[in-house]
Amino acid sequence: MRQAYRSSLNKLKGSGLMFQKEVFKELIQKSIGDANITKFSKFSGVNRTYLSKFLNTKLHSPPSPNVIKRIAESSQARVSYEELMEAGGYLEVNINTLLTSQELWILKSCLSWYMQSRKCTDQEASKEMNHLIDKMNKLCDE
Repeated sequence: MRQAYRSSLNKLKGSGLMFQKEVFKELIQKSIGDANITKFSKFSGVNRTYLSKFLNTKLHSPPSPNVIKRIAESSQARVSYEELMEAGGYLEVNINTLLTSQELWILKSCLSWYMQSRKCTDQEASKEMNHLIDKMNKLCDE
């Protein structure tokens, strides 16, 4: 539960399109499921060593969309192509896929109230939001 929450927070924190190694690692782990990496590699046609490097966050750039497609298709619907593409930095994260409509409404209301009460600029509010996300991540570690 905490891992999923953290992934969502980290997705919200990122600005712009970039490869999210930790999120990608979690999605590959979820894709593999109960199988081992060797079986998953054979089934997906993706080199075992290449997958291992992503699992150990040794690579700093994502695989090609074609490789991502093979991973998604082999995951037995545990992860979607879109999730992997977002973590790979190919697609913008859609906040609506991370939060329910009620959670999104609460978040927007809180941010609006916060910005009005502090008379923050958009840039200041964004900086504060990232700081808040870092604090929430630390709480997840405890």
